[in-house]
Amino acid sequence: MFKRSLMVLIAFVACVVLAMTYPVRSISTWIDPVSGSVKFETSWLFIPTRTRIETSELERWIVAHEGCHNPQWHFLNENYRLISGRFAGCGVGRTPKIFPIHAGDSNTRFVHVATDAEIVEFVRAMRSGTPDEQERAVDEAGKILERGYGSPTAAPAGPS
Repeated sequence: MFKRSLMVLIAFVACVVLAMTYPVRSISTWIDPVSGSVKFETSWLFIPTRTRIETSELERWIVAHEGCHNPQWHFLNENYRLISGRFAGCGVGRTPKIFPIHAGDSNTRFVHVATDAEIVEFVRAMRSGTPDEQERAVDEAGKILERGYGSPTAAPAGPS
């Protein structure tokens, strides 16, 4: 009886130690390199339990103007957590060229400020352009975003 209780206690302690040192939850993030939409997948013990997709404004524009868009998910990063919730590690992929446009509300602002022709050219470059063309398209999108903010040196209009 004592031997059996001791074995159960040892097994229990081993399980607790493993649970406190082995990652039990991970959150993986992917990004669509054309639209900037993002997919999050939560896994417990390496079994996917929840997937959430944040559809970007650019993807909505593509669907509205072309009828459909099939994201080509590109791995972005993964974070691992222990059972206690503490951070256990991470994995990182290469960021696609569209990544700066994904940040904050830049994607939404780009769609609202850019002309349809500018968006069409941006999407074309992201889909089939060379890496240099994609980088130029992202730079141009940055200029379009600045245009949306107006000139930073413009004096505020005062009462006449």
